[in-house]
Amino acid sequence: MMPVQELGALAERLAVEKAEDSVVAPKNEDPPDEQRRRGAAMGRLRAARDVEELAARAAAQRTAAAAERAVWLGASLADLGTSTGHSRQAARKRWPGLGEIYRRRKWLAEHIPDIKHVAGLLDQHARELRPSEFHTEEQLADGLRAVRSTARWCAAEFGAAADGRPTADADPVARWRELDVLVGGHLRHVVEAAGPSDTDQADFALHVTRGLVGYYDHAVAGTDADD
Repeated sequence: MMPVQELGALAERLAVEKAEDSVVAPKNEDPPDEQRRRGAAMGRLRAARDVEELAARAAAQRTAAAAERAVWLGASLADLGTSTGHSRQAARKRWPGLGEIYRRRKWLAEHIPDIKHVAGLLDQHARELRPSEFHTEEQLADGLRAVRSTARWCAAEFGAAADGRPTADADPVARWRELDVLVGGHLRHVVEAAGPSDTDQADFALHVTRGLVGYYDHAVAGTDADD
């Protein structure tokens, strides 16, 4: 957000434009030059109000971004309410999308070993998987490659964080978001793109993947009481 000085300078620049657009009627008691000065003052007022609204929107966006980041790092809506001096209900009303993010992050945190295991099963049996009648080999292969690369990146990032060895890309929010994409995006894509496979083991890998994604969806759907 702009510093106060920059907001003031912006208001002055806008004031010139607003003054040129301002048409003020003369008044009987106007001293010489009063009408022009009144127009300039009205222009400054309009510019100041525009800048005030701009600053308020920018502040609201920054606050919303900070709230979302806090939730990705494990804060609940009750925590946000306490931090802002309001209730959980007030936080939910102000940021209606954060309840779902909280449920996603909470579920992910509780199932990291399961996600790692399922991604590993798919990678182990990738060659035995076949596309469904509605997908191509390439579409399935793309999904499997995405699972492999994202799972490896997440494993490295979470492992480094657990060991106190931050990586060059260390950003805890990015870790959680990528893990969310792994489950809600890439694993889901493989489940949708794969059909009957060549082996029972590959079918089992698909079965447990389908179950994990379904469990994720159920948890994310949740209710307000869960956040």
